[in-house]
Amino acid sequence: MERSNRMQNRASEGREIDLVELLVNLLSQWYIIAAATVLVGIVAAVYFYLPSTSPNEYSASTTLYVRNQLSGDNVISTSDLSSSLMLVNDYSELISSRRVTDRVCKMLGLPSLSGYTVKVSSVTNTRFLRVTVTGLYPESVAYIANAISTVFADVVKEVMEVSNVSVVDEAVVPTRPSGPPRMRNTLIAMAVAFAATVGVLVIVYLGNNTLKTAEDIEEQCGIPVLATVSVMKTKK
Repeated sequence: MERSNRMQNRASEGREIDLVELLVNLLSQWYIIAAATVLVGIVAAVYFYLPSTSPNEYSASTTLYVRNQLSGDNVISTSDLSSSLMLVNDYSELISSRRVTDRVCKMLGLPSLSGYTVKVSSVTNTRFLRVTVTGLYPESVAYIANAISTVFADVVKEVMEVSNVSVVDEAVVPTRPSGPPRMRNTLIAMAVAFAATVGVLVIVYLGNNTLKTAEDIEEQCGIPVLATVSVMKTKK
Protein backbone atom coordinates (compact mmCIF):
# COMPACT_ATOMS: atom_id res chain seq x y z
CA MET A 1 0.00 0.00 0.00
CA GLU A 2 2.80 2.37 0.91
CA ARG A 3 4.56 1.67 -2.35
CA SER A 4 1.36 2.27 -4.29
CA ASN A 5 0.83 5.62 -2.57
CA ARG A 6 4.41 6.58 -3.31
CA MET A 7 3.91 5.74 -6.97
CA GLN A 8 0.72 7.81 -7.10
CA ASN A 9 2.47 10.77 -5.52
CA ARG A 10 5.24 10.54 -8.07
CA ALA A 11 2.73 10.28 -10.86
CA SER A 12 0.93 13.41 -9.65
CA GLU A 13 4.24 15.26 -9.49
CA GLY A 14 5.02 14.01 -12.95
CA ARG A 15 1.87 15.67 -14.35
CA GLU A 16 3.18 19.06 -13.30
CA ILE A 17 6.51 18.36 -14.96
CA ASP A 18 4.69 17.09 -18.06
CA LEU A 19 3.24 20.55 -18.67
CA VAL A 20 6.74 21.96 -18.95
CA GLU A 21 7.84 19.02 -21.05
CA LEU A 22 4.80 19.47 -23.26
CA LEU A 23 5.68 23.10 -23.88
CA VAL A 24 9.28 22.18 -24.62
CA ASN A 25 8.08 19.46 -26.98
CA LEU A 26 5.88 21.91 -28.86
CA LEU A 27 8.68 24.45 -29.11
CA SER A 28 11.02 21.78 -30.45
CA GLN A 29 8.52 21.08 -33.24
CA TRP A 30 7.90 24.72 -34.16
CA TYR A 31 8.85 24.02 -37.77
CA ILE A 32 5.93 21.60 -38.13
CA ILE A 33 3.49 24.15 -36.74
CA ALA A 34 4.93 26.92 -38.90
CA ALA A 35 4.93 24.78 -42.06
CA ALA A 36 1.32 23.70 -41.59
CA THR A 37 0.16 27.26 -40.84
CA VAL A 38 1.96 28.74 -43.85
CA LEU A 39 0.82 25.96 -46.18
CA VAL A 40 -2.82 26.38 -45.20
CA GLY A 41 -2.42 30.16 -45.51
CA ILE A 42 -1.12 29.82 -49.06
CA VAL A 43 -3.91 27.45 -50.07
CA ALA A 44 -6.54 29.71 -48.47
CA ALA A 45 -5.12 32.82 -50.13
CA VAL A 46 -5.16 31.15 -53.55
CA TYR A 47 -8.74 30.01 -52.99
CA PHE A 48 -10.07 33.33 -51.68
CA TYR A 49 -8.24 35.51 -54.21
CA LEU A 50 -9.26 33.53 -57.29
CA PRO A 51 -12.14 35.33 -59.08
CA SER A 52 -13.67 32.00 -60.09
CA THR A 53 -14.01 30.72 -56.52
CA SER A 54 -14.46 34.02 -54.67
CA PRO A 55 -15.83 36.74 -56.99
CA ASN A 56 -15.83 40.41 -56.09
CA GLU A 57 -18.85 41.87 -54.30
CA TYR A 58 -20.10 45.43 -54.63
CA SER A 59 -22.21 47.50 -52.23
CA ALA A 60 -24.35 50.58 -52.81
CA SER A 61 -26.13 52.54 -50.08
CA THR A 62 -28.94 55.07 -49.94
CA THR A 63 -29.84 57.18 -46.91
CA LEU A 64 -33.39 57.93 -45.77
CA TYR A 65 -34.64 60.41 -43.21
CA VAL A 66 -37.69 59.63 -41.05
CA ARG A 67 -39.68 62.60 -39.76
CA ASN A 68 -42.36 62.76 -37.07
CA GLN A 69 -44.89 64.28 -39.41
CA LEU A 70 -48.30 63.21 -40.70
CA SER A 71 -49.27 63.70 -44.30
CA GLY A 72 -50.60 67.24 -44.69
CA ASP A 73 -50.43 68.03 -40.96
CA ASN A 74 -48.02 69.83 -38.72
CA VAL A 75 -45.22 68.22 -36.81
CA ILE A 76 -46.54 66.12 -33.92
CA SER A 77 -43.45 66.31 -31.77
CA THR A 78 -40.08 67.74 -32.63
CA SER A 79 -38.44 66.91 -29.30
CA ASP A 80 -39.63 63.35 -28.77
CA LEU A 81 -36.63 61.50 -30.18
CA SER A 82 -37.71 58.15 -28.73
CA SER A 83 -40.87 58.23 -30.86
CA SER A 84 -38.75 58.76 -33.94
CA LEU A 85 -36.52 55.87 -33.02
CA MET A 86 -39.58 53.63 -32.70
CA LEU A 87 -40.58 54.65 -36.23
CA VAL A 88 -37.08 53.80 -37.43
CA ASN A 89 -37.39 50.31 -35.95
CA ASP A 90 -40.80 49.81 -37.56
CA TYR A 91 -39.56 51.02 -40.92
CA SER A 92 -36.53 48.75 -40.72
CA GLU A 93 -38.91 45.78 -40.68
CA LEU A 94 -41.21 47.20 -43.34
CA ILE A 95 -38.44 47.98 -45.79
CA SER A 96 -37.39 44.31 -45.92
CA SER A 97 -40.95 43.00 -46.27
CA ARG A 98 -42.13 41.01 -49.26
CA ARG A 99 -44.48 43.81 -50.24
CA VAL A 100 -41.53 46.10 -50.88
CA THR A 101 -39.21 43.53 -52.49
CA ASP A 102 -41.90 42.24 -54.86
CA ARG A 103 -42.59 45.75 -56.15
CA VAL A 104 -38.88 46.40 -56.59
CA CYS A 105 -38.52 43.22 -58.66
CA LYS A 106 -41.52 44.22 -60.79
CA MET A 107 -40.13 47.73 -61.30
CA LEU A 108 -36.70 46.47 -62.40
CA GLY A 109 -37.95 43.41 -64.27
CA LEU A 110 -36.18 40.95 -62.00
CA PRO A 111 -37.57 37.53 -61.09
CA SER A 112 -36.35 37.94 -57.50
CA LEU A 113 -33.63 39.53 -55.39
CA SER A 114 -31.86 36.21 -55.01
CA GLY A 115 -28.12 36.76 -55.05
CA TYR A 116 -28.43 40.21 -53.50
CA THR A 117 -28.18 41.05 -49.81
CA VAL A 118 -30.31 43.91 -48.49
CA LYS A 119 -29.23 45.33 -45.14
CA VAL A 120 -31.12 48.03 -43.25
CA SER A 121 -29.34 49.87 -40.46
CA SER A 122 -30.03 52.97 -38.42
CA VAL A 123 -27.50 55.55 -37.36
CA THR A 124 -27.30 55.54 -33.56
CA ASN A 125 -29.60 58.07 -31.86
CA THR A 126 -30.72 59.57 -35.16
CA ARG A 127 -33.70 59.29 -37.50
CA PHE A 128 -31.60 58.21 -40.47
CA LEU A 129 -31.96 54.85 -42.17
CA ARG A 130 -29.27 53.42 -44.40
CA VAL A 131 -30.22 50.80 -46.99
CA THR A 132 -27.24 48.84 -48.35
CA VAL A 133 -27.50 46.38 -51.23
CA THR A 134 -24.64 43.97 -51.90
CA GLY A 135 -24.23 41.84 -55.00
CA LEU A 136 -21.90 40.81 -57.82
CA TYR A 137 -22.78 43.60 -60.26
CA PRO A 138 -22.09 47.27 -59.41
CA GLU A 139 -24.80 48.76 -61.63
CA SER A 140 -27.47 46.39 -60.32
CA VAL A 141 -26.85 47.08 -56.62
CA ALA A 142 -27.21 50.84 -57.21
CA TYR A 143 -30.45 50.41 -59.19
CA ILE A 144 -31.91 48.09 -56.55
CA ALA A 145 -30.98 50.40 -53.64
CA ASN A 146 -32.63 53.40 -55.32
CA ALA A 147 -35.69 51.37 -56.27
CA ILE A 148 -36.09 50.15 -52.69
CA SER A 149 -36.05 53.75 -51.43
CA THR A 150 -38.70 54.85 -53.93
CA VAL A 151 -40.98 51.86 -53.36
CA PHE A 152 -40.55 52.03 -49.61
CA ALA A 153 -41.76 55.65 -49.46
CA ASP A 154 -44.89 54.67 -51.41
CA VAL A 155 -45.58 51.65 -49.20
CA VAL A 156 -45.28 53.81 -46.06
CA LYS A 157 -48.01 56.10 -47.43
CA GLU A 158 -50.26 53.11 -48.12
CA VAL A 159 -49.68 51.10 -44.94
CA MET A 160 -49.20 53.79 -42.29
CA GLU A 161 -50.95 56.66 -44.08
CA VAL A 162 -48.05 59.01 -43.47
CA SER A 163 -45.60 60.78 -45.71
CA ASN A 164 -42.56 61.24 -43.55
CA VAL A 165 -39.76 59.48 -45.44
CA SER A 166 -37.30 61.52 -47.49
CA VAL A 167 -34.37 60.35 -49.57
CA VAL A 168 -31.22 62.14 -48.44
CA ASP A 169 -28.60 60.45 -50.62
CA GLU A 170 -29.26 58.27 -53.63
CA ALA A 171 -27.09 55.26 -54.28
CA VAL A 172 -24.30 55.61 -56.82
CA VAL A 173 -22.62 52.88 -58.83
CA PRO A 174 -19.64 51.61 -56.79
CA THR A 175 -16.25 51.70 -58.46
CA ARG A 176 -14.44 49.41 -56.03
CA PRO A 177 -15.43 46.03 -54.60
CA SER A 178 -16.54 45.91 -50.99
CA GLY A 179 -15.82 42.25 -50.43
CA PRO A 180 -15.44 39.49 -49.74
CA PRO A 181 -13.00 40.00 -46.82
CA ARG A 182 -10.26 37.90 -48.34
CA MET A 183 -7.49 38.88 -45.93
CA ARG A 184 -9.67 38.21 -42.89
CA ASN A 185 -10.74 34.81 -44.24
CA THR A 186 -7.12 33.89 -44.94
CA LEU A 187 -6.03 34.86 -41.41
CA ILE A 188 -8.90 32.86 -39.93
CA ALA A 189 -7.84 29.80 -41.95
CA MET A 190 -4.25 30.21 -40.72
CA ALA A 191 -5.41 30.54 -37.11
CA VAL A 192 -7.49 27.37 -37.42
CA ALA A 193 -4.53 25.53 -38.98
CA PHE A 194 -2.25 26.69 -36.17
CA ALA A 195 -4.69 25.55 -33.46
CA ALA A 196 -5.35 22.22 -35.20
CA THR A 197 -1.63 21.48 -35.62
CA VAL A 198 -0.91 22.26 -31.96
CA GLY A 199 -3.86 20.09 -30.92
CA VAL A 200 -2.61 17.14 -32.97
CA LEU A 201 0.89 17.45 -31.53
CA VAL A 202 -0.51 17.58 -28.00
CA ILE A 203 -2.59 14.44 -28.62
CA VAL A 204 0.43 12.62 -30.05
CA TYR A 205 2.53 13.66 -27.07
CA LEU A 206 -0.07 12.58 -24.52
CA GLY A 207 -0.58 9.27 -26.29
CA ASN A 208 3.13 8.43 -26.23
CA ASN A 209 3.65 6.13 -23.21
CA THR A 210 7.22 5.09 -23.98
CA LEU A 211 9.88 5.44 -21.27
CA LYS A 212 12.59 7.79 -22.48
CA THR A 213 14.64 8.68 -19.41
CA ALA A 214 15.66 7.19 -16.10
CA GLU A 215 13.26 9.58 -14.38
CA ASP A 216 10.39 8.11 -16.42
CA ILE A 217 11.27 4.61 -15.19
CA GLU A 218 11.37 5.73 -11.56
CA GLU A 219 8.07 7.61 -11.85
CA GLN A 220 6.14 4.92 -13.71
CA CYS A 221 7.62 1.77 -12.13
CA GLY A 222 8.53 3.07 -8.68
CA ILE A 223 11.99 1.46 -8.72
CA PRO A 224 15.34 3.24 -8.63
CA VAL A 225 17.70 3.21 -11.60
CA LEU A 226 21.15 1.99 -10.60
CA ALA A 227 23.00 2.79 -13.83
CA THR A 228 22.55 3.77 -17.46
CA VAL A 229 24.41 2.50 -20.51
CA SER A 230 25.04 4.91 -23.36
CA VAL A 231 24.65 3.76 -26.93
CA MET A 232 27.92 4.02 -28.80
CA LYS A 233 27.90 4.47 -32.56
CA THR A 234 30.95 3.14 -34.33
CA LYS A 235 32.06 3.54 -37.90
CA LYS A 236 32.48 0.39 -39.96
